[in-house]
Formats: sequence, structure tokens, C-alpha cells
Amino acid sequence: MIIKNVKVCEYNKPNKNGRIYKQDGFDLNNPILKEQLANNCLFGELGFPNDDRPYNTMIDMSRVSHRVIGLMNKTDGLYADIEILDTP
Repeated sequence: MIIKNVKVCEYNKPNKNGRIYKQDGFDLNNPILKEQLANNCLFGELGFPNDDRPYNTMIDMSRVSHRVIGLMNKTDGLYADIEILDTP
């Protein structure tokens, strides 16, 4: 199942972990990010991790729930088109 235009990050407001993200913190022209999107290997976990992993570590592949197939920067947040994967 593909879901389009999902807000995955809200700018300038604390999230559940207390982090505040700024729009200029997301470079959608980053070559690594562009390569991951082009090769269909940008994955995500649903919700927040239960452990103390730093936000910039790799995701736990046993918890993968979706694949990001598109990203859009808007004034209020980062939006994504995602494909829900058939995982536990």
C-alpha cells in the first residue's frame, strides 16, 4: 500500500523526544539521500525507538515498517510518500 503526502516531521515544534527540527536541517539534495531514494533503500520504523539509540544511528531492520519513495519539504514540515511493507 502506498500513502502519499504524510507529514513525517514538523518544523519548529518539539517532537515526542523533545527534539526541534528546522527546515534548513533537511537537505533533500544530499547525494546519499538521493541515492537511497533512487535505489529504493530508504526505510523507516513506525514510531519512536524504545531504546536509547541516538537519532542519527541506523534503523533497526527488524523493526522496518515502510519504505520512503519520495520526500517533499514544505513550510511546516517534511512530507513523504511511503510504501507500507508486509513486515511484522
